[in-house]
Amino acid sequence: MPLPLHGHRSHSRLYLITVLLSLLTWLSTSVPPLHAQTEETDLAALLQALLTTRVPLPDGEHWIVADARQSDDYAIAVFYRSKTGQNRPVSGQIVLARHDGTGWQETLPNDASYTALLKRMPDSLLDADERAWALAAGTSTLAASTVPLPGYRLPWPAGQHAYVTQNYADHGIGQIDFWLLGDDVVAAKDGEIVYINDSHTAHGCSIDFARYNNVVVIRHAPAEYTIYAHVAAGSVPAWIRNTYAAQGAVPVTQGTSIARQGNSGFTCGGDGIHLHVSTTAGYSVWSAPDSQDEDGDGNRTELVQTAWGSPHQAVDFTEAPYTVLATWPYGLLLTSQNSDRSCQSAEHGGVTLFSAAGCHGDALAWHAATALTNLPDRGWNDRSVSLAVTPGWSVRVFEHIDGAGASRCIGATLPDLAGEYFDDSTTSLADQISSLAVYQGVSCEPLPAIVDVEGVPASLTLAAGANQIVTVTLRTTSTVNLHFNARSLHLTTSAGSGIPEFVAPARFTDIALSANGDLEWVDELSIPADAVAQAWRQGFTTVSATLQYTGSDTLGRPTRAAATWPLDLAACGRANEWNDTGSHATPLTADSSVSGRLCPVGDRDFYLIDGSAGQTIWAALEAAPDTIDPVLSLYAPDTTIPLLTVDDSLDSLNPLLSYTLPAAGQYRLAVSAHEPAPGDPTAPYTLTVSNDPLTLSPCTVAASSSEPDNTPNQARTITVDGTPFHGNRHTADDRDWFTFSTAAGVTYIVEISGKTPARASLFAAEPITPLATISATPAVTASGILTWTAPSKGIHFMEVRGSDANCTATYTLQITAQDSTPPTIDLSIPGNGYTNTTSVEMTVATNDTGSGVDAWRSAGTAAFAGISWAAVPTQTIWHLPAGDGIKTIYAQARDPRGNLSSVVTATITLDTVIPEIALAHDELLLSSPVVNLPLILTPDIAVVRWRIAEDIWNEWKIPDTPFTITLPDRGGDYHIEIQAQDKAGNLSAIRNIAVTVVPPVLFLPHISAP
Repeated sequence: MPLPLHGHRSHSRLYLITVLLSLLTWLSTSVPPLHAQTEETDLAALLQALLTTRVPLPDGEHWIVADARQSDDYAIAVFYRSKTGQNRPVSGQIVLARHDGTGWQETLPNDASYTALLKRMPDSLLDADERAWALAAGTSTLAASTVPLPGYRLPWPAGQHAYVTQNYADHGIGQIDFWLLGDDVVAAKDGEIVYINDSHTAHGCSIDFARYNNVVVIRHAPAEYTIYAHVAAGSVPAWIRNTYAAQGAVPVTQGTSIARQGNSGFTCGGDGIHLHVSTTAGYSVWSAPDSQDEDGDGNRTELVQTAWGSPHQAVDFTEAPYTVLATWPYGLLLTSQNSDRSCQSAEHGGVTLFSAAGCHGDALAWHAATALTNLPDRGWNDRSVSLAVTPGWSVRVFEHIDGAGASRCIGATLPDLAGEYFDDSTTSLADQISSLAVYQGVSCEPLPAIVDVEGVPASLTLAAGANQIVTVTLRTTSTVNLHFNARSLHLTTSAGSGIPEFVAPARFTDIALSANGDLEWVDELSIPADAVAQAWRQGFTTVSATLQYTGSDTLGRPTRAAATWPLDLAACGRANEWNDTGSHATPLTADSSVSGRLCPVGDRDFYLIDGSAGQTIWAALEAAPDTIDPVLSLYAPDTTIPLLTVDDSLDSLNPLLSYTLPAAGQYRLAVSAHEPAPGDPTAPYTLTVSNDPLTLSPCTVAASSSEPDNTPNQARTITVDGTPFHGNRHTADDRDWFTFSTAAGVTYIVEISGKTPARASLFAAEPITPLATISATPAVTASGILTWTAPSKGIHFMEVRGSDANCTATYTLQITAQDSTPPTIDLSIPGNGYTNTTSVEMTVATNDTGSGVDAWRSAGTAAFAGISWAAVPTQTIWHLPAGDGIKTIYAQARDPRGNLSSVVTATITLDTVIPEIALAHDELLLSSPVVNLPLILTPDIAVVRWRIAEDIWNEWKIPDTPFTITLPDRGGDYHIEIQAQDKAGNLSAIRNIAVTVVPPVLFLPHISAP
């Protein structure tokens, strides 16, 4: 069956297909592929047979396998699906194969083992760039239960048709191939174009050609992108291309034409012309060597670029939901609803401009009120031919940018701007609008300002003091400027009521917030001591602190903004914390619970209970895990010596107290800690009092055989930066092993402490005989300390054991390197200090002679503002800021002891400007075959090369080399081509010189005969 003909392709396209197929057949037999030829001439046929057996297709369809490559027991090939007689174009996919000794086993992109096998493929079959592309393009990380993203329409104009050539099931979730019966490709959803490359012309059914995919990438939302691949060379509209070149992003509305389908890059079947649509959570720009010498300059190492996305994600199209996509059969004919809108369908909120009358053509929409927008910044200057305005909205349009020139407020849809005028009644609206402002109102007046406020930190505690610095970020979408001229502090209890007798302090402030702007405002929040005392007297340990800012907008309307923080009063508060003494004990009734917090050192919280003679009370104190070892004491009225103090209960570090009261009166319970809390500066706890018996949950005792650290082979790694490790020995013969790294000549202090007897032994790399042993006996000494200097770099062991063990046999082990030497860091970038790409590979080398290197950080300035410490990489990618010029990165390393290295820098010059060659003459008439090239070189040119006619280029020459050519003959006409390359690798255009060599005899004067 012949290939169906449609539209303008007609018979000339069928002839072109025939010629191209013949050419591809000749190339496949005469031109070797990029990699080694397959060792089995029938490998492609074998893989095709295996694929047909594994994944049978309906009658009339079959698998085609191409570009098969083999290296020992591994093979890789391109495969795609075709219908007999209709070799419709698709994007090829990669099948992997491995010979297991009995035969070839195939792995397809959707197989679970695909990723692992792809990583094992030999480099002779595909290079690192191809491997990364195949991994991203051929696999999907989307879970089957993930909800598809909504709001998409098929990406070609409304009412036009396309065939499905690969659906989700064939191609992988988030990837579809369409063969459009009309060439135009349109945006499937509103968004902004963030990457364009339509410069490629190379194409073929081999993974080598994936680097030549022409693509348009649209970002719809964070982590939501659509990638349109294989588009025709030079098919992106000029207004999009120009706007992208100027500002790097182009807003587009659903249905806007963005390109034409083409056959660039990795395409298979027929003439290859089709559209590959990929929906992903992100995209990357791929730079790879020009393996096919696309530009014909003989240089196959220069880089070409494209983009690919990962991970893929499913979407719902208006024409068909995700659940239907996977069932679309090969060759299904679809009709797009992607609107060429009418004015009525465009009125879905806000204001929309159109490039054709009747609300048709390209569209640019605003779905929210916005301040003045200059349309040239959006690639839309003087393009407006019609206008849709949603009821309840309005737009003020201006003749010139920045709101200059004639204007008009429009509150209704104008399907044709022809015959409409600005308020001056003389200037036409059609093709004359250069700026506008959009309003949620009918009279071009902005709504009252709404200010979103975010306060940092998220919560406050009096542990940080009564005066605390906070950062308030104010954001507004108001279309007018705001000015706050007053500020006040308000405190309310957790019950929502104000604190009695507290008067909100206020003061003058001055904050200017621009329209559609945001601002970080640093403020000082001061908590009055009397307000804290009032809250404690009412039994509140938490209040809400609100900073309120008031002012007006530029229209004189009042506006306000407020930031609120929860404020913890119980955490080491002012006035020594209200319940720190018995006289300020917090009342507590029987059969109730209360939550509190202890300060790190020496804090006690008192609670008051009423008791009667002979009454037995129970009290249980439970601390948050891994915070403190709590202690509970009971005091009689007006005594300072406790009646009873309980530290640990059976099988628990939490105390359980039971006592029969000797007389009626008010008794006090005191909560304290056996030792300061590690980590968190305040330790939470819960105190429960009851007239009935209480119990505590016992700790879980792990059998020694199941503990992971009972042998040296199972040793835990402990740091040497002094961070304490809190352990527990569960049985009498329990041993806990640790390992740590040492540096030669560094002194280490090892400390062991605990509530029960414990000892720690130091071993060399072979843990047989201890080098030293220290003990900690709580009745004799608080801890055992060992000071030891490592003789060499290596691994050492610590063993902790004791004479008894249970849930209370806790211990603390810490090792501290006496390291005062800062680490070093070095950055290196390959090359000559110049680049023409914004992503540069950088090597990071660090060293530390003491406790090792813990982390590093890098930034564009030495201030490292907002930059977090991270693990040190061996190599990393430095993403250069936009714009040509010298780029500098600053880096610093840190060791576990907190020593910081010096700040080091690396620089590179970004140069994307094409160099130019100037010629003193472009034609030369010589009497000698020796030519001195008349070049005028700019300082940025690094090397120059030339060739005669279509001959081979000579080697690159540096500018200070004499540019001399000796022509092959002493007479004749010659055509010399010259090209330059700058330090960043940019190639100039080829310049031409015409040289005519005339033999010397023709220059002799005519002499008459005697």
